[in-house]
Amino acid sequence: MKAQLKVAKKIAALRKALKAAPEAKKLAIRAKIAKAKAQLKAATKTVQRVTKKVDAKRVAKINAKIAKATDPKRKAALVKQLKAAKKVAALRKALFKAPKAQKAAIKAKLAVAKAALKKATVSVKKHTSRVDKVQTRKVKAAIKAAKVALAKAKDPVRKAALKAKIAVAKKLIALKQKLAKAPAAKKAAIRAKIAAVKKQLAKATRKVLKATNQVAFKKLAIAKKKLAATKNPERRAALKAQIRAAKKVIALRKQLLKATNPKAKAAIKAQLKKAKASLVKAKAAVKSITKKVDGAFSKKLTKKVAAIKAKLAAAKHPERRAALKVQLKIANKIFALKKKYAAAPEAKKAAIRAKIVAAKAKLVAATKKV
Repeated sequence: MKAQLKVAKKIAALRKALKAAPEAKKLAIRAKIAKAKAQLKAATKTVQRVTKKVDAKRVAKINAKIAKATDPKRKAALVKQLKAAKKVAALRKALFKAPKAQKAAIKAKLAVAKAALKKATVSVKKHTSRVDKVQTRKVKAAIKAAKVALAKAKDPVRKAALKAKIAVAKKLIALKQKLAKAPAAKKAAIRAKIAAVKKQLAKATRKVLKATNQVAFKKLAIAKKKLAATKNPERRAALKAQIRAAKKVIALRKQLLKATNPKAKAAIKAQLKKAKASLVKAKAAVKSITKKVDGAFSKKLTKKVAAIKAKLAAAKHPERRAALKVQLKIANKIFALKKKYAAAPEAKKAAIRAKIVAAKAKLVAATKKV
């Protein structure tokens, strides 16, 4: 367009010179004007070609944004912008081909279409800004949730995945802040970095989901072992409910890993939230019943220890006394293990549970000997 403007100015200057020039020089100036007109025609064709490309690129960019958009209001604004952009492109094409008599009418229509496109672009920017703020809040909430999960996490793979996610999410927040303050010339480069970091965050989130599922599989195996070991019907029912809830959470995480459609992902996330709440409830029920069962067992064991001590005091036969001492020793060991289990960290509880189960089996065998 600059080249076209330069040639147009040159023609205007030459026409001015032609009026003031003597007759002898007019022929040479006319030749220059003819040459400049040819240059203007070539420049105009270049402008038309470039303008068509620019319009096509703009339409393609808006289409790509519509395909990625998830917010309904932003999507509607983008559709309006697309219609306006297509109308501008069509009127420009018509203007290039139209005869002089029709050009003024087309130019008037083009001015109206450009104003409509400008208005639609402002609306898109407004909705994009709103969506960006919502996304930033979501990323901040994700960082907060990941930090809470990291504080509770014991598994080294999950811990590493959570740390990586937090680092990438922080980088995304920093780039968004940088974009808001950046001059127009640097914004495209920052946007490209943001797009790349968003992909990294999605990848990091997938790794966290996979690591979390691996931990969930381990917990599920522990719950199944508990179910196999327990005899109390109430506790068995509670453990079965916990296992069902845990399986549902694992299955939904797997679905979330496979999902690509944003709407489908949102629906799975909502289901996963409910399933997690059900699992927490089921775990609380198991804990409550286990406490009740353990309390009843401890009372029973206390009575048993008192009875063993009374029998030991009354016993005179050396062999019976020895068997009672073994029985008492095992009962005391179970008490000690139960205290140790209550104070132990989660990582060591499975090993202590196994020792308690083994000690209970020994107590049954020792009781039979007595």
